[in-house]
Amino acid sequence: MKILGLFRWIGLAALGLAGANALAGAAPGREQKAPVASPDAASVRVTRAYGWKPLSATRLVLWLGVEEPYLIDLAPGCPDLRTLRVQGVTAHNRRLTPRLDSLVTAAGPCVLAHLQRADRAALAAQGLSRDKAQPLLILPAAVPAKPK
Repeated sequence: MKILGLFRWIGLAALGLAGANALAGAAPGREQKAPVASPDAASVRVTRAYGWKPLSATRLVLWLGVEEPYLIDLAPGCPDLRTLRVQGVTAHNRRLTPRLDSLVTAAGPCVLAHLQRADRAALAAQGLSRDKAQPLLILPAAVPAKPK
């Protein structure tokens, strides 16, 4: 009986710590973390883009599915995203791949440096949602033929 009571106490203590950590993360005046839930993706299958929104001069959020936001960092040397007219994003074999695909702008292509799955809850907490996103086309990119 005493062991069972000890396990209950440990469980309650763990829940209390988890709740305290969650409240500490939501305290006003604290710096918000980047809305990322996963490490860099090697590539992502894409058939349609549901919109994009610039987060900074070199970072954007792209909705590749109704509920699939991704954070994209552009390679150095691209103009400020917040002032660019974006035409689309390239996709090789219906896959969006960092260092291979580009954001196509009026100023020229900007190579995608990093691609990460974004945390929807963190985006929502920052007021970012797909319904406020700008439209974006997926532009099929030609894959070079294999040498014979």
